[in-house]
Amino acid sequence: MAFTDWTELRKWNKEGEQQTLVFNCEDYKLILGRSNSEYYGMVINPLGENIIITLAMFETVMNYEQIISKGEEVMVGITREYPTKMVDELCNYFSKANKIDKAYLLWMVRGKEGSYLLVFASPIHPKQLYPQIAEFCRPFLNGKFFDIVSASSDFGKNAIENQ
Repeated sequence: MAFTDWTELRKWNKEGEQQTLVFNCEDYKLILGRSNSEYYGMVINPLGENIIITLAMFETVMNYEQIISKGEEVMVGITREYPTKMVDELCNYFSKANKIDKAYLLWMVRGKEGSYLLVFASPIHPKQLYPQIAEFCRPFLNGKFFDIVSASSDFGKNAIENQ
């Protein structure tokens, strides 16, 4: 079982004292993916959203990439509702982590769907950082979608041009 916050944990166990471990997505992937693992999946917030994830589903999500087709219309710009708290926390996180050289937070509209777009440059391979950054930003999204792209990708370069 996994819980996204203390409120969800207390729905399962109302005792005041809790012993917990903090795992990120990669930790769960390692636990589920061990050849001798007795686990077939996990449940997130069992008394709330009750999200059941099998190892196959987990691997699909962890390796998911959206491909923007040539000619597909995508608009990128500054978000109307600027997420000041998220940006402040990201700046603190990036300065402490020493893994990000520069970052831009934009708004992207693809078809009819809008999302925050974080474009960043780092000496570390971006795919190693995506899960950590996504997990860090989740509490600040307020129901909005979030996409991450490397500044070294063609899309990333085009998105931050003139920013």
